[in-house]
Amino acid sequence: MKTNIFKIIFSVILCLSTGQASAQFYVKSSNQQFVEDAVRDAFFVFSHSYQIRDKKGELYGLNSQKDFGVECALGIKVADGVLLTVNAVEPWNYDPKFKKYQDKYTPVTNKTQYTALGDKADYKDFGFNSDSVRPTTSQFVSKVETSVFDRKGLLPDRGIGEKKGWMIWVVADKDMDIAKSAAVDYVIYRYETTADSNDSVKIDKPGGDRTIVGGAYVISDFSEMGTVRFKVCGVVRNIGEQWYLSFPFAADELNAVEAKVAPKAEADLGVDELTPVGDKKKQKRSKHKKGNNE
Repeated sequence: MKTNIFKIIFSVILCLSTGQASAQFYVKSSNQQFVEDAVRDAFFVFSHSYQIRDKKGELYGLNSQKDFGVECALGIKVADGVLLTVNAVEPWNYDPKFKKYQDKYTPVTNKTQYTALGDKADYKDFGFNSDSVRPTTSQFVSKVETSVFDRKGLLPDRGIGEKKGWMIWVVADKDMDIAKSAAVDYVIYRYETTADSNDSVKIDKPGGDRTIVGGAYVISDFSEMGTVRFKVCGVVRNIGEQWYLSFPFAADELNAVEAKVAPKAEADLGVDELTPVGDKKKQKRSKHKKGNNE
């Protein structure tokens, strides 16, 4: 009986040490909790909504909505800005609904907002400026220069080669409405990989049915006696149901990598209805004037 108990305890410890515990049974070790406490303030939710404009300058939303599309993604604070996946920076390029309109309409940013992670979402203006977007060594990750977080965040890891760090997945209940809540949890485990200019490696997502908000790969840096810092090495992204780890700083000190354009969405989701976005009062006055003339 004692032997069986020891086997069960050993199995649980082994499962946690490799980070493969499912969402239904996931207990954080003291080391995992330490990593979470050290880096969680570096994460936030970024929301980017856009409209489309015709050649006459009229703006349109979609299906009775003011916005044509909205993309919410995990942002990562770094020392001189933030890291965002390219679908958050230019959501229209990865929105299948925009494909059939792209020849006659121009996408226009409507709002960019951010909220800290917590039970209740509190979105504030991000003040996004496309001129502040900088390419990284990954075609799927951009750095946006901003002072909205007082330029405080994780330091970049610019080294290449073998890495021994921590995978951090930011997850939420599958029924969570990210427009109202940013209540998240973390799945953290040790992970070894190789960072190089090949950009991305395929990774397995955590088990369970929770929604993945995003994630990052960090490594520890012992800069001084008794001082541990964490540097961001990779950013989690997905293409459909497949998940990848991209390296925005790999070989950054060695090569000036030309920015590439990530693949755009190719799907067409069928018939959608454009919704004019304008001054409703102006539209009513115009209709009233037309009726009087008649």
